[in-house]
Amino acid sequence: MASKVAAKFVSYRVSQVALASHYTDKEPVVAAGSWDEGPSNRIQLLGYGPELDAEGSPRLLAEHRCHGDVMCLRFDPIYQNLFVGLGTGELVAMATTAEEEPGSNNGSGERQRPRLLRLLGQGWRPSTDSFGSGAVSALAIRDGWHALAGWESGRLVCCSLAVEVPDGGCSDAATLRPASGCGGRESVGLDSCCVTGADFIDQNAACTVNSMGQLKLWDLRTGLGQYDKVLTVAGDPKAMHCARRHPAQPHLVATGASGGCLCLWDLRQEKFPVSIVELDDGHVTQVEFHPVQGDLLFVSTMAGQLYAIRLSDSGGGGGSAALTDNPHLTAVLPASQKLPVNSFCLGEDFLCAGTEDELLYAAAGVCL
Repeated sequence: MASKVAAKFVSYRVSQVALASHYTDKEPVVAAGSWDEGPSNRIQLLGYGPELDAEGSPRLLAEHRCHGDVMCLRFDPIYQNLFVGLGTGELVAMATTAEEEPGSNNGSGERQRPRLLRLLGQGWRPSTDSFGSGAVSALAIRDGWHALAGWESGRLVCCSLAVEVPDGGCSDAATLRPASGCGGRESVGLDSCCVTGADFIDQNAACTVNSMGQLKLWDLRTGLGQYDKVLTVAGDPKAMHCARRHPAQPHLVATGASGGCLCLWDLRQEKFPVSIVELDDGHVTQVEFHPVQGDLLFVSTMAGQLYAIRLSDSGGGGGSAALTDNPHLTAVLPASQKLPVNSFCLGEDFLCAGTEDELLYAAAGVCL
């Protein structure tokens, strides 16, 4: 499917990747994080040029050592901050650009700001309780200031990034903290089990998935104290691992579950998904809609596969879509790739995937 695929050995197990530039940039920047590396865990900013397989590509632009596994990475293209969820249970924010020059040109060809990785003040973690909250296991961001995070314990927190500027001076100091500015009166909640995926639906709503196989909807105007609706797949429950809403039709949400189960949901329906497809034997690790071609869905699995799937019109009208019973699966990565694809990120015509065998795959020409 891709016109070109290049592999780079990075000498660490890639747990998470995130596009750290605007999705239209012709020379994309990728943030990559590691796990199971002990004190050598890191986050790197890597720059790709027009020739993905050129000598020295990708270029190392910045690196930051972490005191825990990198479990979640989300990049905010508005303020160019990187939100990071760690295995220690801490949620942190990092600046990725220097401040002395004008902002990114989003692919216009003018000089970009220098790239860096700098912690923005203190991170945040839930208060210690009798069982601990465990690692950050889900993360979504919105409008550059708000993050919705989930933990292994089931804890849910809506945080805001508050920048502290002292009188008479400038400061880089910032802090993440629970805030009603996320839309709800209660910014801290608790699910019944591990929260495995999250996304904002709109300004007032969010969705989460959990290890019990539930898709839950939350009304942020009333807070995280109680979910608004719970959706499930009929039959034996399968743990869900990820969720992502459609970029132009927020009522459409894709979820991935154990056993290669991929579901497409119309949140306007009462309870069950619009369509269900079993891809392969591996758990679905991530689902992403293409940022421009919303009918193109990308899916990665623990079986080492990364598929592109074209959605079809459900025929019901109202802007709904569906997966056919036997969708055509277009493989993005080489057939030799067998170990789990842990994470991937998408640009307009660029894809980067991180794997368990310490490889970063970069692909150009990913539009079908």
